Amino acid sequence: MSVTHTLKRSGNTPIQFNGELIFERNNYSRSVPVWHEINVFSNEEGGYVLLIKSLKKRDGDPDIINVYKVGGAKELIHQIIRHDPKADLASQIDLTDASLSEYELTLQATQLVQMGATVSKNWSAMVGELLHDFYKMSSAQTTAEAA
Repeated sequence: MSVTHTLKRSGNTPIQFNGELIFERNNYSRSVPVWHEINVFSNEEGGYVLLIKSLKKRDGDPDIINVYKVGGAKELIHQIIRHDPKADLASQIDLTDASLSEYELTLQATQLVQMGATVSKNWSAMVGELLHDFYKMSSAQTTAEAA
């Protein structure tokens, strides 16, 4: 059943459309400072609407919400795959602090790289699950249409 959705976006006006939520996934983990939610909607106009939320655990760090209208399954998959979850990490390195030693900067940078690797691993696992389910749904629809 089609419902009117209004999705807010970071730094932009909300998107409104009629459609149905077909997938919802998240990769919440206590071990990372940012986690993601993906919602995929079918759009009454045809195609899909993709919502990617980057949610921060630390107070004061803003959540990032991206919404994309895409024409078909291939474009949807491309948009999901091209999202870089590491771009949503906030560096804790204060580059204005002249008292930081080279060692401290290196250590903090290494921690950020390790966090990025964990966030990417969690993202990839979630995307793999979503794409697998999307493929199964698409295959079932194709089989039903052929019958």
